[in-house]
Amino acid sequence: MATKRATDDGDGRTDQSRKERKTRPGKGRSTAGAGNQDDLSEEYVCPITMELPIDPVLCADGRCYERSAIEEHIRRNGQNGMVRSPLTNVEISAQLFPATLVRNTLSRLIEKGVVNGERVDAWKAAHQQQENDRKRFEGIKAAAEKGSACAMEDMGSVHEKGLYGQQKDDAKSYHWFLRGGRAGSAGSMTRAAICHVNGTGVKRNYVRGMCMAHQAAQMGSEHACSIIAMAHAVGKWGMEKDEAEAVYWYKRVGVSRVKDTPEACRERGQAYLAAHDNDARVVVDLLGANGAN
Repeated sequence: MATKRATDDGDGRTDQSRKERKTRPGKGRSTAGAGNQDDLSEEYVCPITMELPIDPVLCADGRCYERSAIEEHIRRNGQNGMVRSPLTNVEISAQLFPATLVRNTLSRLIEKGVVNGERVDAWKAAHQQQENDRKRFEGIKAAAEKGSACAMEDMGSVHEKGLYGQQKDDAKSYHWFLRGGRAGSAGSMTRAAICHVNGTGVKRNYVRGMCMAHQAAQMGSEHACSIIAMAHAVGKWGMEKDEAEAVYWYKRVGVSRVKDTPEACRERGQAYLAAHDNDARVVVDLLGANGAN
């Protein structure tokens, strides 16, 4: 019986060794692996942001979303506890549930390098920013709790604007502005007064709002002076229209210690004085010399 021999083509490898090499697992699988990584990461992508979620929540349509994105969708489109799914457009409950398992699993997959790519890089950057925001917020809060009036005003701004990963909360914002004002911050007292005038975070109360504005003006807030002047200039927020009072308070803007009024309000005051005050030119010069940096 003839014996079959393995042939050698001169490269030191037989036909049999080549076949074994082709079937042996190794580096040849890396391309397919990269494809699997992309497919795997797609399973976690938020349908709204099209990014991997930092704070995933489960919606009634069965999908996970970035919390801030779906909450904004619900705020804009929800009604009576219902909202249309961003993915299917079917009306569903607006209730959200923390997707803790998804968050932990995604974190482990990324840490172990099971998934990678541009979305993972973006996730890592966002995760680091979230950690930086958390530390910044905790630092401001700690300072406020220790009695810093400036930190209390900062806390009010954080909740007013939704900074450092915090949700917007008008009630918390007013709470901190009031605390800051009572602790000695003129700007914080002014912002608490504005909350009362606008009815944000607290029940609208013109009387209390304007009383607090006068208090803030005495503490040195130029914006408080501007608010009082505007109230007298047009006769609103419970104040009678009074040109002389408006001129008086607009003049106070220019010499107030705390430079906290927006430039638009300062310019409005200059224009009012130019039209209603005999000494307007002198006052406008004074306002320009004492403008905010």
